Amino acid sequence: MSNATLDQIKDAAFGTFSRLKDRLNAQNPEHPLTANEEKLITRETIKRHLEHLKKHNVQQGQLDPFKFICWAGGSLLDSLWHSDPVKWGVAIDVILDTLEDVLNKASRGKLRMPRNTRHLLRKLLLAEKQGEERHGIGMNGLYMSFHCCALLNPNSFGMEKWDLEIGQA
Repeated sequence: MSNATLDQIKDAAFGTFSRLKDRLNAQNPEHPLTANEEKLITRETIKRHLEHLKKHNVQQGQLDPFKFICWAGGSLLDSLWHSDPVKWGVAIDVILDTLEDVLNKASRGKLRMPRNTRHLLRKLLLAEKQGEERHGIGMNGLYMSFHCCALLNPNSFGMEKWDLEIGQA
């Protein structure tokens, strides 16, 4: 698998983030994200991604949109909206909508998150954000939920592009 350049990763990151941002701004038109906020979230997400790759000795050839959307959503909740519980639900719905849209489009309509599973994921994410970690799920757990779902049908999804080679730590 060939490795993407940092510029290619940045381009993919901003393109992937635009899906999340457009949905978020549609749900929250009175306070749309500014260009500076978008850059802050994207930079934080890329930084976290690079730290993750180093920590777990992961060789990844290109940006994984599920991981990026989850971590960008986490950055949004942790940095910009950390003190506004009303916006948490809006952000979580937008994150889940965006992840489900990517899953559905990439699988050519073959994979969707069941409604009851989506509802549970929303409740788990809210619990985590409210400090109830024992009853919650963080952004890494959310990422793995969608990653595993996508692996159910790798031939139609093209997950070979996102296959990870995990080395020994």
